[in-house]
Amino acid sequence: IAAWLAAPPTPTMAALYGKGSGDELSQSDRDQLGAWIALVGAPDKAALAVQANGATVAPHDVNWPLLGTGLAGAVGLLALVGLIWRNRVRSVRARMVRAARLPNT
Repeated sequence: IAAWLAAPPTPTMAALYGKGSGDELSQSDRDQLGAWIALVGAPDKAALAVQANGATVAPHDVNWPLLGTGLAGAVGLLALVGLIWRNRVRSVRARMVRAARLPNT
């Protein structure tokens, strides 16, 4: 990973982060990015931290209050939409049935 990050072989990444682009990744940035990629790709997600060349990346905990608030908000919005449009299908269908019963002129 570190070798790939030092000299990215893909044209897009080389243009953005390769030598001479002006935005080269520093050794510290490459170490931290490599440690993060190793952490994400690790089959054992229970690892407490990954260290690579002095860079330490710890896994993130789930923000349960934020997740719960987001789910509650989504359920609340769906309930509100359901309440507002509760008769929408019935009213449209009723108009269609009435129109079908009228004689064609």
